[in-house]
Amino acid sequence: QTCQRVKFGKPFGRVPMVVGTIDYASNSNAAAQRRHATAHWIENIDEAQFMVCFRSAHGDSVPDAMAFNWLAFEHKNPALWFKQQEQPYSVAGRTAGWKTWSAYSHARSASMDGKSVFLNCKVVPFGREFPVMPTVLVTANHVDKRALDWGVRPGLQRSHASIATYIDEIGTKSFKVCTAESATSAELLYDSGIQWDWLVVGDNADMGTPSIASQVVV
Repeated sequence: QTCQRVKFGKPFGRVPMVVGTIDYASNSNAAAQRRHATAHWIENIDEAQFMVCFRSAHGDSVPDAMAFNWLAFEHKNPALWFKQQEQPYSVAGRTAGWKTWSAYSHARSASMDGKSVFLNCKVVPFGREFPVMPTVLVTANHVDKRALDWGVRPGLQRSHASIATYIDEIGTKSFKVCTAESATSAELLYDSGIQWDWLVVGDNADMGTPSIASQVVV
């Protein structure tokens, strides 16, 4: 497990939303590359930087030449800030998860660290209906000025809580996002502050519009 701080090219006027994904394709020697199943999440976002964390399914073994592609943005409703034909995305937001977590009922065994797996899932409305199912990008984070590092909660006994996030359903009016985390009990995860930054690209978006985005090699 490793974490890396990423600085924005220029500071934002307020804490932005950040979405991103792992990229193995940038490796020039793809034939010899170790492509591990790797979870990622974002921590400690402020106006100038954020911290992205990774955990490989192979424990401490680090994949070769892994990169992280990311996009940072301030506006939940781009229609208020961009011309109609120049909106880089359709709608976006930051949604808080539930305070309580539920046991993952399909787990065949304990997680790789010997603890149980718990889920936090939520249906997030778009606030509008799209004519066709849009594309949704989502990344989990913890943005809390009172406790920038959510991994120091009592009982976790690690510097950062490793989580895995996925989209379970997408419709024309909403999507369902889930985050999985391991712990000895659900009580240790209560009110953990899980949040999701999300971005929707629908029929009215123009992805050719410049945005604050970049790639960092891990």
